[in-house]
Amino acid sequence: MSDKETMKRMQELFEPIEQQILMCDSAEEVLMLASVMLTKTITIFDAQIGEAGRREIINGYGYGRPN
Repeated sequence: MSDKETMKRMQELFEPIEQQILMCDSAEEVLMLASVMLTKTITIFDAQIGEAGRREIINGYGYGRPN
């Protein structure tokens, strides 16, 4: 899959997530949604690339590092 095709597919996959964000009525609901998505993201990464792979991706982007 080319970079252009990958980006198009990622946009398609993101559309339902964007819809859910737009359905939120408050900042608290947006944070609840983010928490659920993060929990699910961790589960998906662990299942697909293992805990070490997940840690590499998350830490590699600056997340999960102490300040």
